[in-house]
Amino acid sequence: MNDYIIATAWKGGARRENRDWKRFTYGIRIRKPDRDTLFSRTWSYVELIIEDKYRIRVEITDSFWRKCSELRHEFFKHYFREKEFNPWPKRKPTKIHARTCKG
Repeated sequence: MNDYIIATAWKGGARRENRDWKRFTYGIRIRKPDRDTLFSRTWSYVELIIEDKYRIRVEITDSFWRKCSELRHEFFKHYFREKEFNPWPKRKPTKIHARTCKG
């Protein structure tokens, strides 16, 4: 498997009154059609390659298959800061190019 995906940056978990970037959970949102064709419900994790440079193993949660098609990992918090993607304009999250390499 070596499928390319274009995901969008995602953050969640901080209260509206507290916008401190350190309090958010970060990840990437996978489009549902990509989720349904490129991921298997039998997988408990997926390995992603970001920019053909970073390889990370991300747990697939049960909510991934319901309404929340995000893959969350501590890596993204630092990656988004390093690339100056955070903060992104409201309702216009940065696009992230990735490859799935194992599930």
